[in-house]
Amino acid sequence: MHDYFKSILEFRLPDDLDDVPSNRSGVYVLCLRFPSDYELGLTSGHSDLERVVAVIRRYVMRMSKVIGFQEMYGTVRIGGVADHLCQESKASIVRKDLSPTSDLFESYVIQNAGDRSKVQELAMALRLGVSAAPPLYVGMTAKQSFQARIGQHFRGETDINERLSCFGLDWSMLSVKCISIENTSSDNVRQLEKIIQALLKPKLSKQ
Repeated sequence: MHDYFKSILEFRLPDDLDDVPSNRSGVYVLCLRFPSDYELGLTSGHSDLERVVAVIRRYVMRMSKVIGFQEMYGTVRIGGVADHLCQESKASIVRKDLSPTSDLFESYVIQNAGDRSKVQELAMALRLGVSAAPPLYVGMTAKQSFQARIGQHFRGETDINERLSCFGLDWSMLSVKCISIENTSSDNVRQLEKIIQALLKPKLSKQ
């Protein structure tokens, strides 16, 4: 059976919140979204390229921050084979993006300053790359509708907004995608959520 609710649905908040299904539940993800040419102001023949580049730069830097972030927890063992001579300490490591994203971006901008077509190509390439990035958050709902649960996130009734703000992100930089899972148990939906989480390691899902 294939119908509207068996497809992957995509929404942007707050504009589409009322369109999020209010009678369906299942699995949903929050993904990074790069702005359209219209949002960037590139559809006009008289675009302010300096402003456009500034907007793109802000998106790139914020997205780089969250994509390159990783927290690691473990135990450090000091000593050799003999257990009674060893010491163990709990440790946590935060990995941050050390890639030359900023340098590469600025180099491209300097080389192509004032060239509208090159700025548009930059936006297109970034939009393609961001669309392929893993989701930032994977969630599920079984007893609530998509609209109820996602609305809770958006209104700050969960801690998602706090996690987003840590990276300078907001809902305008996200898209919400969901697929309806009907006629099944909450445990089954939870298993599907965990499979996606285990595969894609979403940065904003609690580790």
